[in-house]
Amino acid sequence: RDASQIVVWNVETKQPMYRLTGVDGTVSAVAFSGDDRFLVGTGRGNFIAIWDMQTGMVAQFFKCDRPATSLMWGATSIADETRRTKLTRYSLMTFHANGINVHFLEYDIKSMSYVINSQIVRMPSSGLTRVYETVTSSPNDGEVLCGTQAGELIVISEASQVYRASLPLSSNGLTSMAVRNDSVFAGAGDGVVRKLSGADVHWSVSAETALSGKVTSLQLNASGSMLYAGTASGMLYSINPDTLESNIIAENPASNVAAISFGASSDSFYSVDLDGHVRCWDLGDYSTLLRTAVPKQGSSILIIESGDVVVGMSNGAIECFDASGVRQWNIPNAHKGAVTALNSDGALIFSGGEDGATRLWTHSTRKFVAQFHDHTKAVTGILIDRGDKDQLHTSGLDRAQYTYSLREERRIQYHLNKEGGLTSMSQRLDSELELVTSTSDGMILFWDCDESNPVQAIDVGSSMKVGSVAISPSGRFVAAGCADGTVRIWDVASNEKLATCNGHALAVNNIRWSPDEKQLVSSGEDGMLCVWNFYLAGGPEQS
Repeated sequence: RDASQIVVWNVETKQPMYRLTGVDGTVSAVAFSGDDRFLVGTGRGNFIAIWDMQTGMVAQFFKCDRPATSLMWGATSIADETRRTKLTRYSLMTFHANGINVHFLEYDIKSMSYVINSQIVRMPSSGLTRVYETVTSSPNDGEVLCGTQAGELIVISEASQVYRASLPLSSNGLTSMAVRNDSVFAGAGDGVVRKLSGADVHWSVSAETALSGKVTSLQLNASGSMLYAGTASGMLYSINPDTLESNIIAENPASNVAAISFGASSDSFYSVDLDGHVRCWDLGDYSTLLRTAVPKQGSSILIIESGDVVVGMSNGAIECFDASGVRQWNIPNAHKGAVTALNSDGALIFSGGEDGATRLWTHSTRKFVAQFHDHTKAVTGILIDRGDKDQLHTSGLDRAQYTYSLREERRIQYHLNKEGGLTSMSQRLDSELELVTSTSDGMILFWDCDESNPVQAIDVGSSMKVGSVAISPSGRFVAAGCADGTVRIWDVASNEKLATCNGHALAVNNIRWSPDEKQLVSSGEDGMLCVWNFYLAGGPEQS
């Protein structure tokens, strides 16, 4: 990120040792040599850099004919047995669509620098054009195993630098491998982990297990007694290497979280993400209590008094599930475009959409009751007034905040921000029960119904978008999620900033307080959910 493409950390001190640059674009592969002396890295271009981990300086920088998709250090040897000073020669294999290269790195005494000599692995005469996604040393000495995008296991003799065999394993790519004793574990794009044994041209599959989502990584623990697998669906599995029996040990959103919501309990919260999953998370151990799939991408979520989960969809529908994940009802075509905001007073469900409309539905029959269509852009917030349940407040990206009388079904008040759109809305519990909005130009604004201009403002700074704002349950604090990935908290009465919390890598788009005010949950464009413990005396810290 920024100027540092690769950061090398000291595991014991948890501090960065080196910040390295030198490859083209996004880093696509890195690998340490077996003795940790060197680190090799490559990006989207044809250049490969090797850094000396004793100095952090570039030891070699060279260009290949095509970009490398995988890198692997091979065996080491003595560069010259006749010399009194025995210098190590390192072998490095780089994998390209048009072939495999072997590079030998050794220190040249005459030039007082490291030099590279390269050779090409001999492939079948008919040619073998493949994208290599994963590589590892075989349990058999002198062999290298390669997993390809075509789903093959390719065997290479490292000693003779010759192609030996190809074994088809999956139609969706071979994405990761791990080795234990005489067994090879191969994870594939079809979600299957296979256990293989063999040597040279003879390999067989002895067991397999199916996981949820494309297998993205495999790793054995230090003793080799447990295999861990990560998948593209956000699952982390533990797998018995002998039986391949698997268990889910952790789960994360696999895509951006569109919305989060608490119900009456502070022990759990719900999220809906863009890959179409609604999850209930336990705040005690951060495990998943419920996972259910929705027909399309989720865009908003609400927990109503009955405990049912109401989800706004990207296709304009509204879906409802009970606490066990069973679908109860739906309202198709509630809006043209995504349903971007939801609320309920028990008798009615209020929905706001990308189309700028705010619509009212009976909770019991889902019958359409009324609509307000003053917004010209997406509705970003819907609130029932804390003091007068007849009043409904909405905010939108068109910079407007409207207040409606539910009884009279008409607009009774509005505010218009001069600059940025309103990205979310909350309401104070004290003072004049002012509405609080976040804006796309870096402001948190407090609005009184009797004043056309904001009566209080917090400038987040740098005209930075504030994606979400939330007043704490006690009314004493206001929290905001910002475009720089921070969560910030202020004292409402004094405007004093209490904390800036760093956890997200990208913009924060949702933030919610737990009902007991002891925790906050934030979600961002990086796909992360962050849980923060909040202590009134000491400020928040990341849980």
